[in-house]
Amino acid sequence: MISQPLTIIRTNKLGKPYVQDSDPSASNDLAINDIWLNPVDGTMKMWNGESWDEMQFGESALMDDCISNRVIANDISASKITTGILQSQDGSVYIDMETGEAYLTKLQMGGEIEGNIIAMSSNGLTRVRLRGKEGDRDVTAGIIFEQREATEIEGWENAGQIYFGYNNRMTYSMVQAYSIGVYSPNKPTMGYYQGTDDGFLWRAVSSDYLKAAMLTYHGVRLVERNSTSDIFADVPPVMVAEGNCMSGTSIVVNGIVTCTYELNDIMRLDFNLRVTTIGSGTSSFGISPTLLRSLNTDIPAITPISGGTLQMFNASGTLMVANIGSSMLAQNGLWTPSRLVSGVQTAFNESDFASSYTLVGTCYGKYSVGD
Repeated sequence: MISQPLTIIRTNKLGKPYVQDSDPSASNDLAINDIWLNPVDGTMKMWNGESWDEMQFGESALMDDCISNRVIANDISASKITTGILQSQDGSVYIDMETGEAYLTKLQMGGEIEGNIIAMSSNGLTRVRLRGKEGDRDVTAGIIFEQREATEIEGWENAGQIYFGYNNRMTYSMVQAYSIGVYSPNKPTMGYYQGTDDGFLWRAVSSDYLKAAMLTYHGVRLVERNSTSDIFADVPPVMVAEGNCMSGTSIVVNGIVTCTYELNDIMRLDFNLRVTTIGSGTSSFGISPTLLRSLNTDIPAITPISGGTLQMFNASGTLMVANIGSSMLAQNGLWTPSRLVSGVQTAFNESDFASSYTLVGTCYGKYSVGD
């Protein structure tokens, strides 16, 4: 098959159009390049100043201007489209070539998207913005979440951000008031890496007392933020209560209780107490969380848990070995000394303790913090 060359003609700038079956030169003052479309003969001619030249079109034709109400074609090739709106038949997809506005119900793209891209929510109140290097800050990339109260408001409020390559190429993100991935001294922070001395700030708990557990290379420590300041401070790792730590009808037991934090919100209490006033009542008695907090305000509220160990010594300092399985029983919000009786953990009464008896052991409780 031998290919044939395309028949291409280029017309000059078109003049006035005439669409009629009779020759328009008979009754009109024509100008060069006026065109005559004869719908009966199906011909198109151009006025050369003296006569009509019939326009012959091959497979392609180039014209300086073309005026049409509708163009139907299988394929359209153009160097550029500068004005107007490209729109689907149902109006669900359009591109405004003058304003740059576009609406696409479904978009699948490949390749690269460049520039300061902004994605806006349908109600105009939330947007996501991509940002590159910001001033002198070492920010290689950033995703910024912004919001505003109404579409009439021009200013946008920063609602969260994700930085990549911030602060010596370290990546972190901020969601609302929480930072994730980098230390923020004035905000509750989750999972940030600060260094070999401080490690990771792992979880935020409350707004006024205990804020977070600090997981370090040397173990776990706790930090707090009180209700009047956003500055974190270390929770005392060891809290000591000295004085009368046991409540009851008439018994008075003085000594020392040392409180330390454990995992899973558990408080460990190591005690060394001596009976200074004997009791005679049979009501509940034991180490009191309320008395502990009155002796040391750093101690949080603690709910007693049964368990632990207990050793009792008489006035001469001899271990009372007859009390098998001595422990601390949680009842009525107290840690009450107890021992095994016929296989059942049974609480002591106040009257079971003589003057100068010494109680040494460990008990546990679950601490809680205010919101």
